Amino acid sequence: MDAQLPDSCCGGRVDVAVRRGAARLLIRPGYGYGTAVQWFQPYDRRLKPFPEGLAAAARLTREASAAGVGPLFVYVGNKLEGSAPLSAAALAEALERESPA
Repeated sequence: MDAQLPDSCCGGRVDVAVRRGAARLLIRPGYGYGTAVQWFQPYDRRLKPFPEGLAAAARLTREASAAGVGPLFVYVGNKLEGSAPLSAAALAEALERESPA
């Protein structure tokens, strides 16, 4: 199944046959690479949160899990929100909040 992730910042593919998948959230829509580098440096905080992108990655993660696919690798770039580690942590927190107890 192909993921439905927003605009050109993101892409994803889940291959049920091989039971693994990947999603990439690399650059915020509407930003060129050079603009994103200038805007987001020094990559130490989420300067411009992109909840739509993180929500799409969370949805893809849930869909992959429901389809029995694992592992799903989600690659997050600094130029998505300003800090890849903090964006990944926000994604993990969103998934934790949504997971059944």
